[in-house]
Amino acid sequence: KIINTIQGSIIDNQIKIVLVINKENTEVLRPCPSDSLPPYEMPNIVVDLSARFGELGRHPAADGFRFFEKHQERIMFGTDRMFWKDGEVQGAGPSKIFTKEEDNKFYQSHWRYLQTTDKQFDHPTPIQGNWKINGIGLPEEILKKIYWDNAYKLYNLKQFGVR
Repeated sequence: KIINTIQGSIIDNQIKIVLVINKENTEVLRPCPSDSLPPYEMPNIVVDLSARFGELGRHPAADGFRFFEKHQERIMFGTDRMFWKDGEVQGAGPSKIFTKEEDNKFYQSHWRYLQTTDKQFDHPTPIQGNWKINGIGLPEEILKKIYWDNAYKLYNLKQFGVR
């Protein structure tokens, strides 16, 4: 099962978000304020995928597909790509100026996980570990939500004239 893989935080309270499989074997995203408190449901939680592709890809592709299918309204695309004064970082690792080929490889591995059912390819954040991942082959209507629609709604981009 994909448990404790998608994580995020609410900045003010540093609440860890975990996926919990409850006794009815249904998946819910829940915040866990501390280890001593039982998790409680928060239906408004939205997560992004930044630096999680390597971990997500460790799970069976069918489980990943079902998770994304079930929570398609609550997941946004992210890469954990950072830009600094003297370089940039792709997911995790060294800060440097990346070539166009390195940029393409970085983004293509993200898209490959979501869009294809390819088997045993490199994940985009090798600093997390040396293993291969399998694509989950999401349909176009789910991809559109993850790549655009969910962020558009969450950030209310319409107010800025974004279409």
